[in-house]
Amino acid sequence: MTASYGQAEIVELSMCLGSWLAFGRLNHVLGLDTVCRLPGGASPAHRPEARQAP
Repeated sequence: MTASYGQAEIVELSMCLGSWLAFGRLNHVLGLDTVCRLPGGASPAHRPEARQAP
């Protein structure tokens, strides 16, 4: 990665990725991902074949 990006850019990219992951997890915890659906069906996370047995 350092061949293409500087240290500051790597830190900024990591922070952006972390923020989006945290935002997605927060949406899931609050149940917002079940309220907002994309047109044409359920999201991949809610399809029966995507669920795994514990």
